[in-house]
Amino acid sequence: MSELDTTEYFLSASEVLEQDDRAETDIIVRGWNNKLRIRALSFEEMTKINENSYKTEEGKASDTMNQAEFSYWTIVYGVIRPRFNITQARKLKDNNGEIIKNLTDEIWNLGRIPKQIFDDYIAEQKRATKLSNGDFSNEAGTETE
Repeated sequence: MSELDTTEYFLSASEVLEQDDRAETDIIVRGWNNKLRIRALSFEEMTKINENSYKTEEGKASDTMNQAEFSYWTIVYGVIRPRFNITQARKLKDNNGEIIKNLTDEIWNLGRIPKQIFDDYIAEQKRATKLSNGDFSNEAGTETE
């Protein structure tokens, strides 16, 4: 029997709307010394990023996608600590372009991973790190046999 066969249906649209499905994580961007917190983009944020990517910096409509604007708007919506406004994000144009591109990719890629799977993975990594550091206590805080 497959997971599809054993999984229950949502009972209402309200149940779907209540789902906490946007993963977020801390990352260290290679080339920068400190960490950032990023979050998976909502559908509305993705739409706004795409709409703004077809505008010039002055806000005029364009037939071609502006890759720089795509990156800047992704940073505005996807980096949650520290927060960037569009003016600050655009000032990143003088930074290493590969770093900015990688940051943008990390934000979009985070949304491709279901939050529950991502959270489970992070919990397992934390557990493995504790074990590799010699911490053999279990969840209750007592020593294991």
